[in-house]
Amino acid sequence: MKAYELMKLAQVSPKEYKGKLFSVVDGAAIDVRGKEYKTVVVNSTSGLSDITNLYRMYVSDMTMLEEVKQPSKPVYFMTAVKAYHNGKTIKGVNTDGTALEYKHKGTYPNDMMDGMGRAISSHEIFECLWYIND
Repeated sequence: MKAYELMKLAQVSPKEYKGKLFSVVDGAAIDVRGKEYKTVVVNSTSGLSDITNLYRMYVSDMTMLEEVKQPSKPVYFMTAVKAYHNGKTIKGVNTDGTALEYKHKGTYPNDMMDGMGRAISSHEIFECLWYIND
């Protein structure tokens, strides 16, 4: 779906679209600082913003978006850590839409490492939205 078509639909039915996530599949979504985002959310003013609603997104008439199905509602970081400790896989989604997944390996100690072997950072702890994968 083209970004401008989504914004028209959101103006007509704001309750239906507010808070829905969309990934940018073609073109770009850029904030006022020039930072490009891979995921955007429909905000309360029927526009597009980053997932924290801090920055409004600017898109061209050719930008194509695809709805992202959210697996669950975000949880507090410590709730995610507890689920991880109990064997669940958790995911942190950064403000630019990139996702980091932490899979429990079933061994002890089990440090929180992403799929590339990097330890969790303070930026991820404070800035990500956290989800528990079922």
